Amino acid sequence: MLGDISSRYETPMPRYFFHFSVEKRTFIDTIGVELDGMADARKNAIAQIREMRGAQSEHALKNWAAWKMIVGDAKGKTLFEVGFDLSTKSMDYNQLPSHI
Repeated sequence: MLGDISSRYETPMPRYFFHFSVEKRTFIDTIGVELDGMADARKNAIAQIREMRGAQSEHALKNWAAWKMIVGDAKGKTLFEVGFDLSTKSMDYNQLPSHI
């Protein structure tokens, strides 16, 4: 019975949204993923980027400089960005751009 009581007070895992953009186009993640924290969100973003880059043929796209992943929280605030070249920019909780 104690397990039932304590489970009512557990803090839910935060949900992170992994949008990506290239130049003026942004593709919105409307579902998101529940993860344990920011470290897991960064790992997930990097894994998604590597998967997307790996899915491209060797000759399809070589310049990823214009591509980035924007990681936001459930309130729509940007937490950080990761370039498809795997550079990271912390956003200090700025709002996502209005076009998202």
